[in-house]
Amino acid sequence: MKKFNDLIRREEFWENLWHEIVENTVVLKTQWSNPERWKQFYDTVGPMFADLWGDSERLGMEIAGLLYREGIIGEEDRVLDVGCGSGWLSLGLARFSSSVTALDYSSKMVQHLSNMVIKRGINNIYVVNEDFLNFSPEEPFDVVIAAFFPQAVSPEGILKLEHLARKRCVFLLQYSKSNISIQQKLFEHIVGQPPLSPGLSLLLWCFGYLITRGRFPEIRKWHWESKINMAFEEMLSFYKAYFAVFGFDENAVMEAFKRVNISSTSFVLSCNLAVLWWEK
Repeated sequence: MKKFNDLIRREEFWENLWHEIVENTVVLKTQWSNPERWKQFYDTVGPMFADLWGDSERLGMEIAGLLYREGIIGEEDRVLDVGCGSGWLSLGLARFSSSVTALDYSSKMVQHLSNMVIKRGINNIYVVNEDFLNFSPEEPFDVVIAAFFPQAVSPEGILKLEHLARKRCVFLLQYSKSNISIQQKLFEHIVGQPPLSPGLSLLLWCFGYLITRGRFPEIRKWHWESKINMAFEEMLSFYKAYFAVFGFDENAVMEAFKRVNISSTSFVLSCNLAVLWWEK
């Protein structure tokens, strides 16, 4: 027992565990081995990605409100939203903070957000099209947030977050689902195995790794439920781009749609989220 306790106190143990989680999770493995494929995917689907959360702007507003009530962000804070995507969280954060810098490497994602910012007359969101690990601002931000952004949930990513933050860092992770999604059914038919969710494993990993580094993270659970409505052709286009990341062509996706018998693209997403944060 003493040897085990000594082992889990070492950063090396948690770094090796992270590599093991990535190696055994198909989606994470490709995100790190083929980042260019994922970039092409995000550039192709653009804001459609946020549609799979249902009312994503409501989710962003609710999460931003939680962060404000918990004192994680404040009205005077400069906030960095890394991997902002279409900006669903940035829009909420802008209501509760001094300014939000929305960072993403997908040109289509940030263009969509830039258009919304101009259209709505928002003057405290600044959009940056750059890779997270290469981003070097002149000064750190008060709070840095990474929501559903795998690149940040890693030893290298956590070090980068802390380098960019002056006060604290925040993760938003999905750790379980309450229903079987269309994506899961398609994944089983096309890839031949269920898409193992690393959410809970990564949540536990984050907690252990941070404690080993002398941090004391806090966690709040959040249940999210929302109705999703997408046009059939839009959903088909989305999954053609998604499975191309794993090397499958359009015919494989169309055949899977027939076999799974997807006749409706209206359903309810029900899942559990975790907000994890720690002081710099």
